[in-house]
Amino acid sequence: MFPTTSALAAGLTEAVDRRQLVAYYQPQIDIASGRVVSVEALARWIHPEFGVIQPNDFIPVAESAGRIGQVDRSVFAHAVRQIAQWTALSLNLELSVNISPTELAPGLAGELLPILEAEGVDPHLITMEITESEPILDLPAAVRCLHELRDHGIGVSVDDFGTGYSSVSQLRDLPTTELKIDQSLIRGSRDTAHKALDAVLAEAIDRGIRIVAEGVETHDQMNHAIELGCHRAQGYIIGAPMGPEEFEARFR
Repeated sequence: MFPTTSALAAGLTEAVDRRQLVAYYQPQIDIASGRVVSVEALARWIHPEFGVIQPNDFIPVAESAGRIGQVDRSVFAHAVRQIAQWTALSLNLELSVNISPTELAPGLAGELLPILEAEGVDPHLITMEITESEPILDLPAAVRCLHELRDHGIGVSVDDFGTGYSSVSQLRDLPTTELKIDQSLIRGSRDTAHKALDAVLAEAIDRGIRIVAEGVETHDQMNHAIELGCHRAQGYIIGAPMGPEEFEARFR
């Protein structure tokens, strides 16, 4: 029997303390070369009774229970340790990690940088992806927070761009280094996607912002991403999220 929402909320603190929250890794390629250059760390809860719990089942619970900060830091630390281990094996990759908009407050850099320093990971390898699960309620505070991250070399990505809370205003208001085009636009009709994105992507590219296509599952969709001018791509055509052992077996 799957745990109730209240049981998930009650178990989150223990999950953090016992390192049950881990990262699975989805590869991201540089489209021009076809090389895997980065991974996105995606949260999984390895529950001792219920097995692997997917983020869609526990992230909303963590947000409503006020524990999303604990979850984000735990997954961040886990993923940074993995990047350090891979770097030692000459598997050199960048890392993207999701951050809830509710966590974008001054002082975030002071929490993340010691984790990177402890593991010897260069901040320039890290990109924080702003998820669209919640709106940014305090924009000035978020902007100050993200500028602090940028001052230390950490990138800022707007996830699921083109849907939900992601918008052109975020592109212009935030110190963005990357846009991730939502899979609905990559998988939808070319005419619709180009009409919605052409001007925005032209502006982004002029500003030196990296464009990533997410949710790419077919060669046709990859060609669509190329037509849109995307620099990178991720999706099941490249690889599903996987544990570190499987990732090493496939891509090392």
